Amino acid sequence: TYTIKKKYEIMLNKYNISLPNVMFYLVISLPVVSITGPFLSDFFLSLSSLLFLIYCVIKKNYKYFKNIFFFIFLIWYFYLVFLSLTSKYPLLSLQSSLFYCRFGVFVLCVNFLIINNKKFLKFFCLSLLITFAFLTLSSFFQYFFYFDFLGNKYDGTRLSGVFGDEKILGSYLSRLAPLFIGLTFIVFKNNNKIVYLSIIIFVFIDLLVYLSGERAAFFNLLFFSVI
Repeated sequence: TYTIKKKYEIMLNKYNISLPNVMFYLVISLPVVSITGPFLSDFFLSLSSLLFLIYCVIKKNYKYFKNIFFFIFLIWYFYLVFLSLTSKYPLLSLQSSLFYCRFGVFVLCVNFLIINNKKFLKFFCLSLLITFAFLTLSSFFQYFFYFDFLGNKYDGTRLSGVFGDEKILGSYLSRLAPLFIGLTFIVFKNNNKIVYLSIIIFVFIDLLVYLSGERAAFFNLLFFSVI
């Protein structure tokens, strides 16, 4: 074990690599890769969670796991696994529940980055800003010209943007827009230009969610807008 750890440290020093930096880039890239589909976003999330576990084991630092919310999550996780084991098709059910723990570890990874990297929230917010700016421009282009920047066509009923046949544009925007606006006011409270730009994008997001035809998404975003 000592030899493996020593070789690992030599490799990191040689290529100037650190696990926190890799986790940093993986997490801030999530908003961008999430619009490409579930594969890359889940891969980035799972990899960052795995790297965080490796980092904690190497550094023998387990303080982030000593958290009441993580303990509650573990209870919920083992409950899901128990339900899968007692279901009619346990192997099929375990496919979704067994690796559900990666989400809890991912939250701890994000918590670690927020505490130890002062640039994390700023760059994550900028990543959201770039993603929403692209989605807004591409979706409105699709609405007026019946195809977006990636060639996805508009059927004239429900706007889907870069998501193509998956009608999830409204759901995606309504779930991440509150996080985007909240981080903007926290991180860039002294930068009026970015705050104003974010508010303008948010107004367009409201319109896009309405055009997407997703009622639940529109109600959720409307409720947040009023708040």
